[in-house]
Amino acid sequence: MLVPFVGCKKKVTDTMTNGEWLTELTAQAGITYYQQEEPYFLNITSNSPYFTVVQSSVEWEVLNPSKAFNPSATLTREMVAYTLMNLISRTHEGSSDTIKDLQDCSYPDQVKAAVASGLMSLDGRQRFRPKDQISKEEAFGYLAQVIDIVNNRKFTDTQTTVQLKDDVQFADDEPKQFDEEGLTALFASDSFIRNGMYIAYDDAYYRVVNCEYTNQGILTTLEQVNMEDVIEQFDIQGGTDLEFNHAKIVDGNGNLVQEGTEQSHSLSLMSTSLINHTFEINGFRIELKGTTSSLHAEVSKQLQVGGLLYANAALDNLHIQYKWDKDEDRIQYGYLKADFTTSENIGLRNGMYKELYGDFSKLNPKDFISTVQNIFQTKQE
Repeated sequence: MLVPFVGCKKKVTDTMTNGEWLTELTAQAGITYYQQEEPYFLNITSNSPYFTVVQSSVEWEVLNPSKAFNPSATLTREMVAYTLMNLISRTHEGSSDTIKDLQDCSYPDQVKAAVASGLMSLDGRQRFRPKDQISKEEAFGYLAQVIDIVNNRKFTDTQTTVQLKDDVQFADDEPKQFDEEGLTALFASDSFIRNGMYIAYDDAYYRVVNCEYTNQGILTTLEQVNMEDVIEQFDIQGGTDLEFNHAKIVDGNGNLVQEGTEQSHSLSLMSTSLINHTFEINGFRIELKGTTSSLHAEVSKQLQVGGLLYANAALDNLHIQYKWDKDEDRIQYGYLKADFTTSENIGLRNGMYKELYGDFSKLNPKDFISTVQNIFQTKQE
């Protein structure tokens, strides 16, 4: 008599814990920031070595705080599917018909998506085996594929699909005058504008709440509304090179250095102007120079001890890839990636100067101007 051994498999020895897996995932994905100090899970307090990665994973929706998470448990196939599909927001794909043991899965939506995407596969009996332990090599292989998808997604076709809500009607007429602060707009006397209509002005949406007929025309009172109040569904995707000569540039005092303009890719690059602006902030001289594809900034100040303290940075070839798919009140898919190259430099030049030293650990990129002032100090023995 033959006795078949069904479901026998080689024991996995090179395993890892959920906490170790999440640490590697967040490091590879660049997820480190979180806001809430109160623990999302009672079993993972601020004393835990995994507190930071767990808090940031919840806020980036890699983990769901309503689903228990044990960082000490051994990593399983379904935990890999759960975290990776959450990372790329693919949780509404796939069919349950092909997965014979879906009822055993704690995260069925993510398991279906992992199988449907081709990332993970079923065995010969069409089972996912969600509770099976997984090796580091296999788990890291799946992670590398997902990170590659995120970092190298290309949208070769540009598309824009917008569907307004049924009760939304936009006015065809352009206003003669528009007051953003007073929330009023003046239309021509023969305009078909009426209460309840919507208008779009300067990348914002407004609803007409009152119409008053005057000698100058139809004066409308408006209320600003959110984009989701007027759009039922939209799907946009594409890629573009951002041109710095179209950028709006404001200095640290809020003064407008360069007026922003709408970027049109149908214009010849030969007709665009170069960036060349100089201004001062707190005694520091700021020079901005650039072309359509490169922006160079230098901050400098003449020191009393002699010499010129300077710091400069360059940003080149900024390319954006984007996809945004919204249906009703849910974002089905959101993706935005910026590719660029940078170079930075800091130092002293021109003339004689005292021996100085700099504590570069005090540099704060978010508040560069104020922190760089005190970075160089007279050396004391």
